[in-house]
Amino acid sequence: MKAVTMGFRTVARQWRWGQAGLAALSGVLMALALPPWSLWPMAWVGLVPLWWAVLATPQVGLAAAYGLLWGLVYYGISLAWITHLHPLMWMGVPWGSSVAIALSAWIFIVLWGSVCIAAWGGIIAWSARHWPGRRLWLVLAGTALWCGLEALRNHSPLDWSPLSLTQSPNNLWLLHLSRLSGPGAITAILVATNGLLALALVEGRRQKAEGRRQKAEGR
Repeated sequence: MKAVTMGFRTVARQWRWGQAGLAALSGVLMALALPPWSLWPMAWVGLVPLWWAVLATPQVGLAAAYGLLWGLVYYGISLAWITHLHPLMWMGVPWGSSVAIALSAWIFIVLWGSVCIAAWGGIIAWSARHWPGRRLWLVLAGTALWCGLEALRNHSPLDWSPLSLTQSPNNLWLLHLSRLSGPGAITAILVATNGLLALALVEGRRQKAEGRRQKAEGR
């Protein structure tokens, strides 16, 4: 218990609101790509802020916290329909109990998905710290890990809002791909594309910073 408390204190001390804002923004963008909004192009850039936040965070616990935040926003929005279980008074359930049941179901399922993304963020941060020069490998590993965690959730009765759903029903050419390789292929393409975009932005920023440093030293 003491170790857990110390871990929470460490995360709170290292918390960066800028990175947290990126994770939350990413969750909102990806949620808007889902029905009923169906802004499916958002999914092709919506994960970039999350990738950026995780890649820029060397602390495993902190990166996991950003992943958890992303999950709370994304699943919280996309699964809000679960609260429509209320009212259950027609089943003889009292009003207060009906509200509690609907909220409990929503919170539990949101947390289940969020914990998986927290694990993803922590593992990616750990990998980036131990293999700093293997960025492309990191994107591939992150894509495989995301798909693996999504497949794990698919084997449970508590999985909704996979990333592949962001392309339904409008992106027909990509949806045809799922008929050949399954929805996991769509998830892989989305995660990898966003990861490569984030990697390009991170590298571009690093090169600019290096250029400014060299100019300053030249003076």
